[in-house]
Amino acid sequence: MKLPKISDAAWFFIVIIAWSVLATIFTIENEMVRGMFG
Repeated sequence: MKLPKISDAAWFFIVIIAWSVLATIFTIENEMVRGMFG
């Protein structure tokens, strides 16, 4: 299976969005845990 060719700019964009989503989820999880136990 061959991946479609994605330009560097597109990859950069995808990585930034993915990181933003992960960071947001991580922050929300931390806040929830802190709210429950702290």
